[in-house]
Amino acid sequence: MPLPTLVLTQTDNLLCVADRSGLITKPPTVFVVDHDAAVRDSLSVTLTFSGLDVCSFSSGGAFIQSLPLKRDGCLLVEFDLKDMTGIELIARLSAERVTIPIVIMSARLRLPISKHDLPKDIVILQKPFGRDQLLDVLQQAFAKGRPGSDIRNLT
Repeated sequence: MPLPTLVLTQTDNLLCVADRSGLITKPPTVFVVDHDAAVRDSLSVTLTFSGLDVCSFSSGGAFIQSLPLKRDGCLLVEFDLKDMTGIELIARLSAERVTIPIVIMSARLRLPISKHDLPKDIVILQKPFGRDQLLDVLQQAFAKGRPGSDIRNLT
């Protein structure tokens, strides 16, 4: 039996996943990787209150140790981690053949890497950002990770 096409939709400011018939399923998971505990906590609260599941990690290494992932989701990773850069984490995931939508967060005005050197489906989120911008960027990332998903079909 084929899997249903999923739609990321918004109801009462909560993001959720529904199949085409409107049946609500488990919310997607955002894997937050940032060495700053205050940032992790703030993102976790914001995303949880927005209806998403959140798993947070204090380092790229801790996230790598959690593999294989037990659920679908999106990686929200700080560019400048203490143990590796976000780019190094992405390279490790690629080597492990982990395919997941990725958003890189950074307070830098310019990343020390060309956009041409990044995989084309990576989304960059400039700090500081607000809740609405965060959710918009996550919707973009989920759309890239699920080709054909209509996540802009907000109710």
